[in-house]
Amino acid sequence: EAGNLYIEVTDDGPGFNEDMLSHGVRAFSTSRLRGTGLGLAMVQRFARDLGGRIELANRQPAGASIRLILPCEESL
Repeated sequence: EAGNLYIEVTDDGPGFNEDMLSHGVRAFSTSRLRGTGLGLAMVQRFARDLGGRIELANRQPAGASIRLILPCEESL
């Protein structure tokens, strides 16, 4: 989409569980043994405050992708 800045982060870990993909990011919700469940919730809040959004997806054969989409008025 024109007028947006995209930042995508990928990994080759286990990916997101189906609950997170279907219901979205919720603060204090995590599938990790160690963690607060706040990281993605903070990124999502940051994106929304700036008029943007995040998109979560699983990659094949393994891994996850997080795309941060922010409105951008000027060419970078």
